Amino acid sequence: YKASMAAGPARPADYPIPVYNEDETIPRPCKLIGQLSINATGLTVVGGSVEKEMKTVMHTAHEKGADVVQIVSVAKPDFNNPNYRLKASLLRYADDWETVAITEKDFLTYLQQHQPTLDAIEGIWFDGSAEQIGIMRDNSRPDRDFIAFILSSARPNWRRGYKKMDITRAKRPGAYNVTYYTDDFSAVETSLSFADKHAFNFIVRNYDVAYPV
Repeated sequence: YKASMAAGPARPADYPIPVYNEDETIPRPCKLIGQLSINATGLTVVGGSVEKEMKTVMHTAHEKGADVVQIVSVAKPDFNNPNYRLKASLLRYADDWETVAITEKDFLTYLQQHQPTLDAIEGIWFDGSAEQIGIMRDNSRPDRDFIAFILSSARPNWRRGYKKMDITRAKRPGAYNVTYYTDDFSAVETSLSFADKHAFNFIVRNYDVAYPV
């Protein structure tokens, strides 16, 4: 392991660290923590396991406080090298994710105070899991009418207040255009419509996502 900067606090074992190939685009800007190289060892059974080497990579990534792993190269076993060889960059996010600095109590107060003028999409939504999102008016960025943000989540990389969606009104009543941020913060453009007054549905990467009240 060759460090490029000081390691951060270790990540818990359940912290999800996405893995990208060298030619894949990472959705957020990153800075290099260090590079890990797993080279050929002494004479062993030919073949080995790339999964075994990846366990070493991911253990080191959690230990060094990485947010992302990018695989630089993978070399298969050959006549001179009996096992897989692998190089990976350990990365940390270099930006600050947009966050809504509001407590759940203050958000409930906002909903109560603006009840007569609330848009149908404003409120607290959930999909039956541990995750809850809040949606409120926010036009602080171009082409955005509403922002969806995390109120509670079981995923340790999605903190309370993190933006989950940018939402704009569509021309058709009851419809909205959405930029949805997936688990690895990739942006996906989709549309949203109400199934009834208490639920809406949209499709992201072949998954139907419904947030009933």
